[in-house]
This record gives sequence, C-alpha cells and structure tokens, in this order.
Amino acid sequence: MPNPTVLILGASDLGTACALRLFQAGLHIIILEKDCPLDIYHSRSFSNAIFSGYKTIENIKAKTYAQALDEDIVNPDSDISNFIQFTVLNREIPVLLESDSSYLKQTMIEYCIVCETSLYENIKNDLPENIKILGFAEEINMNKYTYTICNSRLHYGRVLYANSELISVESHIIKNEKELYHQIKAPVEGVFQSIKSVDDLIHEKDEIGRIGDIPILSPVLGRISGILNSGIIIPAGSVFAELDTSHSGMSGHVLTMSSFCLAGAILEAIMYDINS
Repeated sequence: MPNPTVLILGASDLGTACALRLFQAGLHIIILEKDCPLDIYHSRSFSNAIFSGYKTIENIKAKTYAQALDEDIVNPDSDISNFIQFTVLNREIPVLLESDSSYLKQTMIEYCIVCETSLYENIKNDLPENIKILGFAEEINMNKYTYTICNSRLHYGRVLYANSELISVESHIIKNEKELYHQIKAPVEGVFQSIKSVDDLIHEKDEIGRIGDIPILSPVLGRISGILNSGIIIPAGSVFAELDTSHSGMSGHVLTMSSFCLAGAILEAIMYDINS
C-alpha cells in the first residue's frame, strides 16, 4: 500500500510535532493554516511559513504556494493542486492557507488531523469524502472523530479505540499554585511590534513590545518562551507573548515534549488503521 497523505489542520506546536513525526515515518504531509495565524510559538513551528514563505525544521522544509512561485519550481499557470502534488513528491511539506481549502477535494487525502478545531469547523465541508478524522479530547467518551487521542492528565497520549476501556477517574495531580508560564494579552486592538525576542530574559516592568503607540510592560520576571511576529494586527484580549517564570532553561525555540507525545499517539492510530 502506498504511503498515505495526511492533512494537518493547524501548524503551531502540536501540528508541527505531528508533521515532523509522520513525515519522518514516511507519510506524505499537507498543512493547512489560517491566513494570518496568531502563533506566539512561530519561531519553532511551521506556522512561520505563512509569513516568511518557508520554514525548515530538522531538515524538513515546509513552503507555501507563493514561495514555490518565487523559487520558479512551479509554473505560474499551475494551480494549488499542482503545487501540492509537486511538493509532496519532492519530499517537502506544502503549506496551504485557509482560503485555499477548496482545493482539498481535488487531492487524494486519506487522513485529517485536527490540531485547530476552529479550522476544522470552517473547512470540513471542503474535505474529501471518506477521509478519516483524528483529533484530541479530554473526555474519554468523545466520539466526534474516527480516532480520538486523549489529552487529559490521567490518560494523556492514549488512543481511544473502539474497544478501549479507559477508567473515568478524576486525576489527583495537584498543579503548582504558581503558574510556570505567564501569558500576556493585548489590552487593545492594534498592530503589534515586538521589542524582545524568544529566549530573552525580561525583568518586571521592562517593555516587551508595543501595540500601536502603547508600550506593553512585562508584569513579571521571566524568559520569553513565545512572542508574536511584528506587524500583525491583533484583537484586544489575544495572547501576544508568553513568559517562562520557572527558570527551567528550556529554549523557546524547541518544541514541547507533550506535543511529541500526542504526535506519537497520532502515528500509532494511523498505523493501526493502515494495518487493520
């Protein structure tokens, strides 16, 4: 059986980890992302391809249709379907915009991974018939998808197969009272301009960036684990930066272990389906 093609909805941490894990296993990957994603983790994820045209992680390159045109590797008269086919065969990852979703029905796609539920709701009518959907849920009785991966603490990373008998017991893991990661939200709508970068140490009341002419000061001491691209218009209340207050030494350029754990469960579910 030829290696199947997998569509991944969302290209932040989880979507990127799934793309890397499945690509390295030999599967063909297509990513679909919002036209202007508000991803504070863009420095370590494929979502940055939306703004820069391409992103390479672990020697795996993801690129947009516009980038392929700039590189003269696709004919200007070709459409998105040709771009997808060429890029997949070239062992790279095509990155589509949400506005390109109408081309999905023209593409042979066997599996869809829902890493961004809002994207799925927006484009699900554009998906090919008989496609198998994989997603994530905290509730063990969730039957929304063909395969569900549990992302609650008690059964984190477990695939919920039809014959799964998971115990529905509340986890007694106690979280630290002090949050290790502090997310900063925009007080107003406007164009965001960053002053600091990922992994920069920032002190309380240091300026982290601006929204229009309004300076945004850091509320705590910490290291920047995520921050938006400059030049993006962000709505009031949206997260534009995250601070690691744990002093763990983990770089904000590195994908999280939890994302790779869930990505491994996705690979397990697809391999089970292929072999069943």
